[in-house]
Amino acid sequence: MSAGESEPGEIVERLRARGPAVILGDPRSHFVRQLGAYWKTLGLDVAVVSTGPNLPSSDETGLRVIDSLPFRPLWTRLLRPLNVLLRPLERRLPVWCARRYRRRTGRDHPQPWEGFWVDHFWDSFSRARAALSLAPAFVFGQEAAAYGFATGLCRGVPRILFPWGGDIFLSCECSPPIDRMLRAAFRRCDLIVPSSLTGRRRIIERFGVPAEKVESLSWGVDLQQFAPADGVKRDEIRRRWNIPEESKVVFNARRFAPVWGCEAALAACLAVARDPACYCLLLGGGGDTDRVADARRQIEAAGLAERVRILDDAISLKEYAELASVADVALSLMTLGDMRSSSVLQTAAAGCTPVLFENPEYRTMADEGFAARFVPPDAPEPLVEAIRELIDDSQARAETARRNREYLSRYEDYHAQMTKLLQRIDNVSRKYSP
Repeated sequence: MSAGESEPGEIVERLRARGPAVILGDPRSHFVRQLGAYWKTLGLDVAVVSTGPNLPSSDETGLRVIDSLPFRPLWTRLLRPLNVLLRPLERRLPVWCARRYRRRTGRDHPQPWEGFWVDHFWDSFSRARAALSLAPAFVFGQEAAAYGFATGLCRGVPRILFPWGGDIFLSCECSPPIDRMLRAAFRRCDLIVPSSLTGRRRIIERFGVPAEKVESLSWGVDLQQFAPADGVKRDEIRRRWNIPEESKVVFNARRFAPVWGCEAALAACLAVARDPACYCLLLGGGGDTDRVADARRQIEAAGLAERVRILDDAISLKEYAELASVADVALSLMTLGDMRSSSVLQTAAAGCTPVLFENPEYRTMADEGFAARFVPPDAPEPLVEAIRELIDDSQARAETARRNREYLSRYEDYHAQMTKLLQRIDNVSRKYSP
């Protein structure tokens, strides 16, 4: 702890006296629930503000969930008919910006969600009113394209914004209104806390945000929850998940969507799983069911249904930790837009050897001691070769696990990082009158 910084207990008492902690974000998101649950364990009153009509209940999330729809200003209701013009514009802008998008991102075209902004614009005003009605100690926005503008509108209270990656690297390049909303959010917020150094640099350089307003702050990894499983526990987990006990497990640590490199992961798994000693496990994540079904057809056509498996449904963090604890190699194949991913940190803490597409953030981590195999994203052969080499080299995997445990304990302990985040929020809050 740096000189002049308070203990967590003192911070919590100060914040509790000011009001509840309000998160602007999707209550279905793991990151929203994780942060809210952690703050609740510290004794903070936490509320999540989002927009209905299909929001999960407070009982489902364990957090107080506030629907912003009843807080809509009259003027936004009167202007909603403009959507007859705005909706076609929302759809067309990514097409009109396609050349710029390809040039700046290296991707052929954006995913549909990257260009959404109309609803987020209108809902920002009701979300801000709902948040302010709670007289919050501070507001914490999660995902800048969707909730950043609303966070910035919460005048008179401390405003902290947590970009997720795709918002600042991808969405802003396919739609000028998103770029404008992000700039307004960054200008109005007191503190912006991307989880990566590359994210911080991007916000400062791309959006012209003063460096003192942006701090790279990873959430780290819970080193008690994520650890290798050995002996009887390892065998029990593998039996429960129907994983062959003697196999070497390749675990695709990201959900099955193109933005997270699902095609490359599937192709690599189909190649390495021809070795009977290799078993591949991919997360479906409850996303694109048609894409998952097509992948399953490819697996069956290759005759590898017994050795390559895609999980259909989203799984809990506890289940994710279990699977990671019995895997040997973990894939994370996202390129541009990837921050310091929790999935990479968690699987490394669980003892997996990370195989990553080249990414400047992870190279920065490697300079500090993080161990991983890096492969280029533009050719399949190096990825397959890297996986095969690691599957055959138990000594290299063990050494990687040892080095990463040491690195994560030093730089990425979850509780230390969460304390640091709370201290930064406290520093901002103390600038406001009580």
